[in-house]
Amino acid sequence: MRNFFILLMVCCFSPQASESKLMQTAYLTSMSISEFTQTQKSLEAICTEKTDIPQAFSNLYPSIETHLNDSVEVMEHFQAVGRKMIGEKISQVFAEHNATINNKVENILQPFLISSHSQIVSACKNWKTAITDSNSATMKRFYEQANFITNNKTAILEAIDNRSNW
Repeated sequence: MRNFFILLMVCCFSPQASESKLMQTAYLTSMSISEFTQTQKSLEAICTEKTDIPQAFSNLYPSIETHLNDSVEVMEHFQAVGRKMIGEKISQVFAEHNATINNKVENILQPFLISSHSQIVSACKNWKTAITDSNSATMKRFYEQANFITNNKTAILEAIDNRSNW
């Protein structure tokens, strides 16, 4: 009987993530995935242009396309509903978020643009290894974030649509 009460307390009274928190976490996660995608596309362009290292992200893209599309859908839906709920003044905030992503990508790319050829080749080899290994820290983080969005997409979109979460 004692175990039943403990289970009842845990199930019924434990703090659960609110829809608002889910919505916010999903938006931040979708921004992180956007940064990841922009960074990988840019690194691939640099590495294929400046070295003989073949494309890696383009080869990976078909297997992660659903995740990327889900993430873009969540981000765009969040921004569209935000404008509808709060008004166009929030567009400036979203523009700042996009600028922050672009700045982060530029900062990541900067060493690739000013390094010597041998340093670029070494960095590109390391990049290719990380992007093609699903067990690398880079890809584990991506899959963790992407799975969160994909596995919770319906609940996330419903949370975004709920006026009380804004």
